[in-house]
Amino acid sequence: MDSSTTHAAPPILPSTSTTNMPGYTIPLLQLLFGASALSRSTTLNLFALALGSYWLCFLGIHHPQGPWTRVYTMGCTLISVFLKTLSSRWLMSENEFQRRGKDKNDDGDDGKKEGKSSKKSWKQWVFDVIEIGFGSARGIGWNFQIRNVPPAPSPTTPRLQFAAKQLVSAAINLLLVDLSYWHLRHFSSVTAEPIAPLTSQPLPLALFNAWLIYIQAYWVMSALFSVVAAITVPLHIYPPSAFPPLFGSFAHAYTMKRFWAHTWHQMMRSIQLPYTAFLVRKLNLDERKKSTYWVKVCVAFFFAWLVHAYGTLISGGGLTCDFWRYAPQVLAFWVEEKVIEVGKKMGCKGRKWRVLGYLWVFVFNGCTLLAWFAPPAAQRAYIKHPLGFSVVDKIMK
Repeated sequence: MDSSTTHAAPPILPSTSTTNMPGYTIPLLQLLFGASALSRSTTLNLFALALGSYWLCFLGIHHPQGPWTRVYTMGCTLISVFLKTLSSRWLMSENEFQRRGKDKNDDGDDGKKEGKSSKKSWKQWVFDVIEIGFGSARGIGWNFQIRNVPPAPSPTTPRLQFAAKQLVSAAINLLLVDLSYWHLRHFSSVTAEPIAPLTSQPLPLALFNAWLIYIQAYWVMSALFSVVAAITVPLHIYPPSAFPPLFGSFAHAYTMKRFWAHTWHQMMRSIQLPYTAFLVRKLNLDERKKSTYWVKVCVAFFFAWLVHAYGTLISGGGLTCDFWRYAPQVLAFWVEEKVIEVGKKMGCKGRKWRVLGYLWVFVFNGCTLLAWFAPPAAQRAYIKHPLGFSVVDKIMK
């Protein structure tokens, strides 16, 4: 393949309207979300919801113009901010938007826990609004912090040492992105014309390539996360403990349940948990019953479907691919549970059996990814190199 096609821009999706959503809309909504959550202002919250509703409907009818990935990401972000804005005022308490307490300082002294009565300066309030609006996907350091977050670095970790490790981690992740794109460019038809779906390849290679595309998000998001950490920690904006890894270890991923609960990022939890808790309360469900657990699982994957399906919808990809990505996950949880129960009764215990679990996760998750990645290929939207340049290409020449 000619190297000139390596970084060619993906095709632009057509729009049914001459009006595109202004670029400042989503950042504005994120600021409104943060401000309304902290101030508990009903007026501000309703204004944010009205603005978000307008653009959700507008983009749902008049698909925006732009590259497939950008449009898709914009849609997912827009509906995520809307859902968090809605729950922050009407489903969550004021206490949930209080800080858990300041981390230990560099000398190891305990910080004081921030109470409701403590007064903030306007600068601190603005800083908190920005943090809630843009950086609170997991609620780190706040009372609504989600569970299953990977262990955080110690707050006494030397800041420059921490920053250096983060920069090395970012460089490694970006190199892996580059290597994965090189592989896709040579062993798939999703990076340049002529486009062909992954399913046109032999199944083992198709599954491997689907995983590779998926894990590119892991590497890119982790690299960006590391760069932010490397900048803000030495400047004393955040302590090292504010940056637990964005993803968990793949060593946990020997079941689909553990993959979603420990390995993959947990950022969807902060969106769905308030709605799940509200539903459980309204239906008077007993938290101790297994049926309540399955309700929670179904609601969690419903919101995962909702957020991603809206991004696919405004990209012109319909709704079914996201359904086949997330709906089967509930069935997978049930199948795993029954198989593990039978295995334990048969005496199949020990780490050696995890090999079958890893194979199961690779095949099952890979098959749902093949369905998920179908719309971009159908729309001739190929994958652009995330970095815009390739070190590997130059080495291989």
